Amino acid sequence: MPLTKTPVTYAAAVSLLLSSFLLATPIGELRAAPKPPKSPIGKYLDGLLKMQAKSATKNDVSLRVSVIHDAYLYFMAKTYQEYEDLGLDENLLAKKLGSAHTKYKRFQKRLLFRINISGAGGKHVIFDKSLASHLEVNQKSEKNAFSKRTFHEVDVSPKVKAEQWKLFGKRISDYTRKSLFVFKNLRAEVTSFSVKSNTTEPVYFKLNEIWTAKSIQKSAGKKNLRSPGKGKKGRKGKGASRKQLGSLGNVTPHEPVINPGENQISAKMSFTELKKSGPSVILTPGHWDAPLPPRHFLGVLKKLADR
Repeated sequence: MPLTKTPVTYAAAVSLLLSSFLLATPIGELRAAPKPPKSPIGKYLDGLLKMQAKSATKNDVSLRVSVIHDAYLYFMAKTYQEYEDLGLDENLLAKKLGSAHTKYKRFQKRLLFRINISGAGGKHVIFDKSLASHLEVNQKSEKNAFSKRTFHEVDVSPKVKAEQWKLFGKRISDYTRKSLFVFKNLRAEVTSFSVKSNTTEPVYFKLNEIWTAKSIQKSAGKKNLRSPGKGKKGRKGKGASRKQLGSLGNVTPHEPVINPGENQISAKMSFTELKKSGPSVILTPGHWDAPLPPRHFLGVLKKLADR
C-alpha cells in the first residue's frame, strides 16, 4: 500500500535532492561567474579618474579633489559608454552623440576638478555662504576665488540652496534665525577657466570658515533634563519647554548638535566662534599622466568635429 504524500514528505525529498546536487557539483562550478572584462572605453574612464586624487581632513571635515585633464573628453566618454552596447557603427554613434558634443564642446582642453566634501564620522557640514565663498583656489602667489569668473560649476549635488535654521545658544529658550546650507556629503564637478593643463605650478584647494555638528540622540522622555532657565540659586526663568529639551538633547560647550528634521542647531558658543578653517589639498600638475583614448572613440569625435 503506497505511503500518503504529506507536505513533510515532499520537504524531506526536496532537501535530499538538493543535498545530492550540491555534493555532486564541483566547488568551482558553484562560485559566481567572473565579471566580464571592461571595454576599452571603460578602462579609459578608469584611467581618467585615476590621474591624480588627493584628500585631507581637518576639523572634522574631509576634502577630496581629483583632476581630469580634459572635461570634454570625460563627458563624451561617459555618453559614449551608454551607447557602446548597442553595436552602432561610427556614423550612428556620431549621430547619437551629437547633442552631447554641442553641450560639452565649450569644455574642450579645460581641466575638470571633481570635488567631494563630507563630515568626518557622519557629521553635518555647515556653510553660511555659497560653495564659491568657502572654497579658495591658489596657484603661484595669486589667489583666485572659486567663482564663475575662473570656474564653471557643471554639477553640484546636493544643490547649494540656503534654508532658514534656528540657532540655540546658552539658553535653549532663546534662539536666532540664520540662513545656512547644511549637508553630510557634497559632490561638485567644475571646469577651470584660469588653470591650464600644461601648467607646472601646484594648485591649492582650501576650505574656509566651516563648522560641523553631530546629529542628536533622541532624548525625549528623559527625567533628568533640567530647564536651562533655572540658575544655581533657584532663580526663576522662563526656561524651555519639554518639547524643546527632548528634541535638542544635552549640549556641551565644544560639541554642537543638530536636529536636521526641525532645522535646529544648538551650541554654547557664538556662531563666529564655531567657524574654523578647513582642510587643504594640493594637486601637482607635473605628475598628471593622461591615458590615451580608444581608437574607435577618437573616430567618432573626429566625425563630430568635422560637422
